[in-house]
Amino acid sequence: MYYHHVEFDKINDQWHQTAFQEGQMKRYFIRLISLFFIMMLFTSCLTANWLIMKGNNPKIGDVPVTIFKGTEIYDFALLVDKEDCKAIQRELPKYRDLIDTVESKETDSRHLNLKLLHWAVGKKKYKALECLLKAGVNPNVLLEKKKCTPLFVAFYNSRNYGINETDKFIKLLIKYNADPNLGKSFLWCLPGEAAPGDLKKIKWIAENSNVDFNLYNDTFGEPLYMYFIESKSYQLDIARYLIFDCGVNIDCNFYLDLQHKKAGELTNSIDYINRLRNRRYYKFKDNKVFLEIVEKVNEHNK
Repeated sequence: MYYHHVEFDKINDQWHQTAFQEGQMKRYFIRLISLFFIMMLFTSCLTANWLIMKGNNPKIGDVPVTIFKGTEIYDFALLVDKEDCKAIQRELPKYRDLIDTVESKETDSRHLNLKLLHWAVGKKKYKALECLLKAGVNPNVLLEKKKCTPLFVAFYNSRNYGINETDKFIKLLIKYNADPNLGKSFLWCLPGEAAPGDLKKIKWIAENSNVDFNLYNDTFGEPLYMYFIESKSYQLDIARYLIFDCGVNIDCNFYLDLQHKKAGELTNSIDYINRLRNRRYYKFKDNKVFLEIVEKVNEHNK
């Protein structure tokens, strides 16, 4: 009897020990999962904060018309959103001046302050945009902070919605005298992120507007064609077009970066291209188009 009692105690102890170990494993597993979700949440917060600091704005196409709520132009913005052209024509005299001046309220730190024409382009409200432009609304209205025009938005949207979808907006704006050289030129939304079809758009702009391809970047005074030389391989075709067909100023001085600008150290573009050609790690040094550019700038330098 005593033997059986001892055996039962041992079995009971083993059971309790096993249950305790299993309980510990469950608690450990729950803590591990909790820690994982906390880390995921923390990472998401850091990522969101980084995107905000980088100024990574959402697509304008995702921004609702309610960003104009509380402004004097909200009722008219609703008509533009519906693309009700008859109502737009009827109400336009009341809102004409406000279209140039009123900006949307900033809903959070990632959203742009937008004017109605910029928003209409970003939302691809083609009928409404055409109606406004036909009625004489200014196509060159500038945003107060960003200093960019609706034409800039049309080019910028190419990255988000594809090339062909936004071509008609570019053509419509140019048709109604949009100035490609005004404010933050559309040219500076292309470098670094230009798409393969952008050469077609640049050619169309060159043939149908007064675009100045010698415009410089405000930050460094860098010539446009230099950006395409240091980007993706298919962008070299854009650089070649600007140099061979548009006659951009090849020989100019610019700052490589902010440190050089602070030190007042200017770099000559022709010298810099030749330095690129001689660098082992320059990815395009044996590219046929790049070599044509090198030959062209060196001919110019003779």
